[in-house]
Amino acid sequence: MSQWHPALVALEQRWQTFLGKVRARVGEIEQEAQQAYRDVTAADAVDGTGLSGVSSAITARLIALRSRVTDQFSAIDSELDAIELEDSKMGGYWRGQQLAAKAALLREIERRQEALTVWGEAYWARALGEVARQEMAAPLACSQCGAGIQRPTSGTAVFQATNVQCPSCGAMNTAQPGTATAMFFGGTGAHFLAKEVALPEWNKMQDAEDEWNRLRHRTHADAQRWEAEQVAYWRAYGNAMTRWHAGWNAETVENEIRGKLSVWRQTTGVQDQDERGKIGSGLAAVATGEAPHVAAWVQRQSDKDSSTEELMWAALERGWRDHVGWIAQIAEPIIGEQGWAQEK
Repeated sequence: MSQWHPALVALEQRWQTFLGKVRARVGEIEQEAQQAYRDVTAADAVDGTGLSGVSSAITARLIALRSRVTDQFSAIDSELDAIELEDSKMGGYWRGQQLAAKAALLREIERRQEALTVWGEAYWARALGEVARQEMAAPLACSQCGAGIQRPTSGTAVFQATNVQCPSCGAMNTAQPGTATAMFFGGTGAHFLAKEVALPEWNKMQDAEDEWNRLRHRTHADAQRWEAEQVAYWRAYGNAMTRWHAGWNAETVENEIRGKLSVWRQTTGVQDQDERGKIGSGLAAVATGEAPHVAAWVQRQSDKDSSTEELMWAALERGWRDHVGWIAQIAEPIIGEQGWAQEK
């Protein structure tokens, strides 16, 4: 911070102090929410109403906290405008750094909210599973002769009503799953536990989507990375579902992946194919570090001026700042405009 104007140093100290207090408040909310999840689960491990109430309350409190961060930054921004700086660029650089700190905190709060909700739902699901196991262990007697009947232990019959024949008298009986059994093995409990298992893949998928949205000059490789992270999440989720949901198997998982990605593959996955190919081949040329490769790429473009500028932006988006001037210098004689590189 020593590089900044004294007024900016003071402003940054206040801003960073505020961000620290927000992080501390998030930690307090997490502890309160975990206890709330434990309390509603202890009160009733089958009724999910209390669970939904806690999750909704957490969401509302953290959304309000995120709004406070945004409002506080607006106030900081106003004070920045009032500071007279000899170097006008300094204010822009400073603001950019504080915006990055704001964005990082908002993303952190969002991630912690997701993790907290997933934890609470999985905590409740495990308690629901215990009740379900007790229900499944309860004796089932034939309605005709009273002999004991084995409850279904596999397939969808675990969580759906099914006919079971009495081994003693041959009468058909309807085996009704208990409420907890139907909820756990039929979807809700299994879903919550699968989300918990796949949370790391979920975060990576969100990161890939954020990166995709950040880029304005995309390549086929960028699309492939995002698609790969989507597949990885749904596979992790689906494989976890097969552990608890009687209706899921390897084929179900693959069908789920295809279904979840079908719209993306038909729209985003295939849009702007030519442009992605052009930028991708240009970046590949830049990555070689060989001027002739970059020059050959520029020569192939129908609009050499705008295409080279797009390539420069693509390099900047990927943090290749040192390459931008180099690209411009290579392109200038090909474009044929003296001073083009300096202008860009």
